[in-house]
Amino acid sequence: IATDLTRKHTKPTKNIFFVLEALLERDIKFAICSNSKRADITRKLKLAKLEKYFTEKEIFTFELKGSAKPKPDVYFEAIEFFKINKAEALIIEDSMAGVEAGINAGIETLLYTGGGHHAKNPDISKNILETLNSSYIKGTINDLKEIVNFIK
Repeated sequence: IATDLTRKHTKPTKNIFFVLEALLERDIKFAICSNSKRADITRKLKLAKLEKYFTEKEIFTFELKGSAKPKPDVYFEAIEFFKINKAEALIIEDSMAGVEAGINAGIETLLYTGGGHHAKNPDISKNILETLNSSYIKGTINDLKEIVNFIK
């Protein structure tokens, strides 16, 4: 039943193709850093027709080191893989644990509020920002297209 529900409800986030293509055009590296299992992520990427944008090496999960967000390990793995420093990175997160992991990593973080769980609970964004008040939080975006305003 869960697999059927995943198939039925997995769809690309609005404007994700626009953003990924803009990142590719600007030669900006990007990755998935998630508390989900790698197998779940790759299955959902295929269902959403996003698999061409991510190689297996660009998917970082808690499975690598066994520590989930809010620990920042997935972000450290990604910046090490891309051979960049933290000042060159930007994290886009939609959850309390994710934003906290970005802060714990010392990396600039945007809160994405356009996801389904934010629509179901509009106070979630306010709660995240109030709870995790930090200079590493660079703002909120409701539409993924807004990411291009923050990338260098």
